Formats: sequence, C-alpha cells, structure tokens
Amino acid sequence: MIRLLAIGRIMVAAIVLLGCVAHTPLGSRPTATHVPVLQPKPLELVTLMTLLSSDPEVREFYRVLRRSSLSNQLAQPGAYTILVPGNEAMKAMSPETRWRIEYDAAFRDRFIGLHVLDGVWDSPDLSLVETVTTVTGVMVNSDIEIIFDTEVCCGVDYGLYVGGAQVLTSAVGAENGLYLVIDRPVAGIGSDRACAEPVGG
Repeated sequence: MIRLLAIGRIMVAAIVLLGCVAHTPLGSRPTATHVPVLQPKPLELVTLMTLLSSDPEVREFYRVLRRSSLSNQLAQPGAYTILVPGNEAMKAMSPETRWRIEYDAAFRDRFIGLHVLDGVWDSPDLSLVETVTTVTGVMVNSDIEIIFDTEVCCGVDYGLYVGGAQVLTSAVGAENGLYLVIDRPVAGIGSDRACAEPVGG
C-alpha cells in the first residue's frame, strides 16, 4: 500500500514537470532581472560667469556682462582674464555713459570687450608686459607705477595698472580663466574714451 502511494506521488510530480517543460520553448533560458545602472552626474564647469554671479563686490559689472554678447563665451571652456570694475567704480561713471551701457547694445558690448583679455594673465604676468590684447582685438597698456605711501614698508608701494585702472585684488581663478577687481573701467589704446572714465570723472 505504501509503495503504491509513493509511486502515485512520483507520477504526479512527473506529470507536473512534463507540463512545465511543454510550455517552455526549446533552447530558452531564464532571463535575469534588468537592474538599471545609474550614471554619475557630470560635474558642472565652474566658469568665470559662475564666480562673478556669486561675488557681491562686482554685482554691477556682472549685471552688464550678463546682457552682453560675451556672456555665453565666458560660460564655456576657454582661457580668459576679466578686469572687473568694482561696484563703486561702475556707479561713479557719468549718467550718460551708464545710460548708453544700459540701453545701447553695441556700446555695452564694446565696454565689456575692453575688460576681457585674451588668455590667462595673473598680476605677475601683467607686470612683465607693456600691452595686452582683449578678446575683441583692442590693446591696453600694462604698467607698474611707484606709489609713495607712509603706511607701507619703507614708504613705497608698487601699483599695477592695466588700461589706466589699478588692480585692487589678487586673482580669483575659475576653470576657464581668472578675474581681477580694478578701481575704474579700462581705457583701450585708440578706443572710445567714454568707455573708460576715471572714478568720479
């Protein structure tokens, strides 16, 4: 009796197995569960536009730069140096010049173009040359003046000037260049002098 029950169970198992085989196509294999591979998010390029947008000391210049034709170029890989007038220098320009920067797109582009040098120029590099060229092909003077100041050692300081503007800060570096804060807008050789008024002038 026990043997008959055992044989019956074996037969049932065999029938179930045959049924599964009958419904499985020949040569097929179980497929593995697809697990999506997460791709790492590409790192954002830290450009000059990125850094300038977060520097409150140059907010006025950045506002103009963002509306110029060079803004897209300066947000891409490259090698640039931007001479950035500080907020006070921007506000000290004449009402006429400020109006033209605001409403005259060609004048605004020319103004910004005077402040973007072709290549990466830190202060020591600028001190070794007489002129540098902007990305728009305008040449600007670069020179060092001796400034007598009783507040510094020996009463003498050395001021670096580019296009008539004094460099006030150390360079701030980005992945596509650097920028230096200056005390007034740049004057290019043979350029429109209205683009480069001294502070308070």
